[in-house]
Amino acid sequence: MKTMDCKDVLANLSCYIDGEGSAEWRGALEQHISRCRRCHVVFDTTGRMLKIVTDVAPFEVPLAVSARLYARMEDANLNSCSMGASGLPLDRQRSPTAIQHK
Repeated sequence: MKTMDCKDVLANLSCYIDGEGSAEWRGALEQHISRCRRCHVVFDTTGRMLKIVTDVAPFEVPLAVSARLYARMEDANLNSCSMGASGLPLDRQRSPTAIQHK
């Protein structure tokens, strides 16, 4: 397998984190990360961020905050033609059903 460059590593980092790829491919990525400070920092920061996000317990959002959030989302949808605020078509965006009201 050819040596990976920064572009290859950054484009495929999520696959690596998800445990995908052959042993040879994973080894090449690990070798690059061990030699490249920039990619190592991105890898380390991504791992830390994922740990923080996955360790957080669900929490309730106060009703006033939730109402403002929904109003902003509706405004963003109205002002973005067929594209949502995230840049995805409106029919492909996730619904905000995970928000709990207090």
